[in-house]
Amino acid sequence: MVGAFWAANWRPTWRFSQQAFRELVAYGGYASLTQTLTMLNQQGEQAIVGFSLGIAPLGLYTFSRRILSVLNDLITGTLATVALPIMSTLQTERAALRRGFLLASFISSAIGFPVFIGLAVISGDLVPVIFGKHWVAAIPTVQLLCLLGLLLAVGILQASLIKSQGHIKWWMKYQIVSIVTYLIVILTCARFGIEIMVTAVVIRSYLLVILPYAKTISILETSIRSYLSQFIPPLAASIIMAGVLGGRHYLLPVESAAVSIGIDVPMGVAVYVSFLALLGKNRFGILARLVGSVFRH
Repeated sequence: MVGAFWAANWRPTWRFSQQAFRELVAYGGYASLTQTLTMLNQQGEQAIVGFSLGIAPLGLYTFSRRILSVLNDLITGTLATVALPIMSTLQTERAALRRGFLLASFISSAIGFPVFIGLAVISGDLVPVIFGKHWVAAIPTVQLLCLLGLLLAVGILQASLIKSQGHIKWWMKYQIVSIVTYLIVILTCARFGIEIMVTAVVIRSYLLVILPYAKTISILETSIRSYLSQFIPPLAASIIMAGVLGGRHYLLPVESAAVSIGIDVPMGVAVYVSFLALLGKNRFGILARLVGSVFRH
């Protein structure tokens, strides 16, 4: 607390603002309700899967979701933490907000897309090597959830943008729609097996993502083409990488899973970085300078 006050260079005073208080209560109320709904959704999701499929499938599903959550936190956690306050300070500077958000979206997708697509390709070797052979049954679920990871890689920034521009009420309504449809899909499809249920969850997510995409484009006052163009180079380079790795598995199979991973990871990184540099030259240059500055410091 002392460090925060010192860094912010702000001291409390005796002046009280009813307008500021109402704004804080309104924003905080919607934000708190959104967090509460998210927590209840997570618990309800596990209860439904457990009651419908049993303990073993619930364990596989929870394990797969945990991998997705950890990777998503590592990829976008820091970016999302700083995005909300930075975007909040740019409410009146629309051009700067648009440039910064599009660059952040490119960086997030440039890191997230290859990780999730690459994991989907090599999870057959990676899961038993890292977590043990008793988790082999979770591989199809992990691969399906990697498709959901592509949305999460950019969705956290969308959430930060929408909330930072004062649309917290809209975001809460979207979260309610998202949670309700999510639970309906799980309730409807859980009895058909975990893989069908996860497939339905992924399809529902891709259909529903139209709403935050449209809201983001409206806030930024940009075109669909301009926004989606940030994701094309990382997505194309990731797909090419997946094709190269899949071809290697087919033409040059390796019996040892650990050796296969040792081949796939550097090969995948090399292919992806090469094609990203080719397909997104300008943005790649900015990303390379950012990475270089991190290592220099």
